[in-house]
Amino acid sequence: MNPLPSLNLLRTGWRYLVRHPWESGLMVFGIALGVAVVIAIDLANASARRAFDLSIDSVAGKATHQITAAPLPLEDVVYADLRLAFPEEPMAPVVAEFATSEELGGASTHASKSGVCHRAFPNEGALLLGI
Repeated sequence: MNPLPSLNLLRTGWRYLVRHPWESGLMVFGIALGVAVVIAIDLANASARRAFDLSIDSVAGKATHQITAAPLPLEDVVYADLRLAFPEEPMAPVVAEFATSEELGGASTHASKSGVCHRAFPNEGALLLGI
């Protein structure tokens, strides 16, 4: 391979950069700005994800115990009974259910529903009085 054509290409490129300093500077600035924007978006996403995880932990707390029933699902009344039997104990159930989007009326992807409940009442009347 002859190094002469690549040397000529380098000279031509260098000559263009020297003759058009503003265009060269703007090109370098544009590339640097694009890289900075990508890094800033990545940092913002990571920060928002971390803040979301911390806020979920502060609202729901860390799970210390788990009650499971196999092979049938655990009835919702069990949590209400435990909450009413031990009102001074801090407890919050982690409710997680997986549903297909066909069940929700959508496409074929899966979605997860979850929630946090801090109080339990035996009926609606007690609920309205307890709020």
